[in-house]
Amino acid sequence: MKVRNLPVPIWKRKQYAEKIVEEKGSKAKKEHLNSVGTAVSEELCKKILWYKYPKNLIDVVKEKAGAAPPPVPLGPSDFEEDGRMKTTSIERCIDRVYPGALSHATLRKAVLGVLSDEGLNYANTYFGCSRAPMEACRIFDGDWMFPNDYVNIGGLGGLPFGGRHAFHSLLKHVPDSCCLLMLMSTHTGFDPAGNLGFVQRLDEKTMQVSPPLQTCMAPMKAFRILLEEPEYELNKVEQEDRQYKYIFNLIKQNFDHISECDFVTEGIGRVLLQKTRSTILKYLGESKLAQNMIVVLLTGTQIETPSGMSDYFAVTDIEIRRGARPEDLKSYKEKLKYFIDREHLSQH
Repeated sequence: MKVRNLPVPIWKRKQYAEKIVEEKGSKAKKEHLNSVGTAVSEELCKKILWYKYPKNLIDVVKEKAGAAPPPVPLGPSDFEEDGRMKTTSIERCIDRVYPGALSHATLRKAVLGVLSDEGLNYANTYFGCSRAPMEACRIFDGDWMFPNDYVNIGGLGGLPFGGRHAFHSLLKHVPDSCCLLMLMSTHTGFDPAGNLGFVQRLDEKTMQVSPPLQTCMAPMKAFRILLEEPEYELNKVEQEDRQYKYIFNLIKQNFDHISECDFVTEGIGRVLLQKTRSTILKYLGESKLAQNMIVVLLTGTQIETPSGMSDYFAVTDIEIRRGARPEDLKSYKEKLKYFIDREHLSQH
């Protein structure tokens, strides 16, 4: 049975816990001392701990370290002499948090296999996406089937902040009765030291390496604020940033679910993907342009890795809609798995 980190019960949150005064000379309650009044009771120690750290030990470690603990147990053999985590160790971490994640080359072949089997090719398929503008990785970067001519309607966290107008503009690029391949992804990664949720990039103009950059920065910022103060309300300046305001409210609505996850980054990504998918489906149902259009929805998490490694993508689902009704949307994940397995077998 898999043990998960449970969210903080309301009655254990700091604002509901009894405040214990620890200063010298404060008046002690009878139940806080032993029978003769010479030592504090175990009950008092528990109350102090719950007031200071109203979470389990793993959550405390996350707060103090500023990042999630390693996904797998690590030792000296997992690191190079210069402190970089070995490629095989990072791959183990990826498999632990995102089981089934694939390298870009393998996934590209499998996706193209599914599309080709359904009669879709470079002549009748247009590529669009909803992902963060700063996301550097591309599954179909320079691909023969999908060149750089595409429309991105994503904003912070990959959510479709372009709205209906941007989505309508995307649909206009698709020829009549042809196909739209819609990629919806959140973004995370590993820095050279193996920290999940951070990436490090090379500036090709200055040839300088950036410090570790946090991925999904806005959702993570919202989660940390709510972790400290569950009833936090945005101030006027924060409310002016509409994208951040939307993300903050989304994280607040799903805070308990996210805090249950073994890895906060993975939980946040799942929430963002669900919201993106439901929004895109709503836009498809409202648009007349999409009624006679084949739509392929590829959802998942983009995993950026250090230089020298292949980037990975964890597929949540691949769905194809051939019609205007909701029931016309069908999952093709099993067929994708067939092409992935066939690719693996051909390598042996």
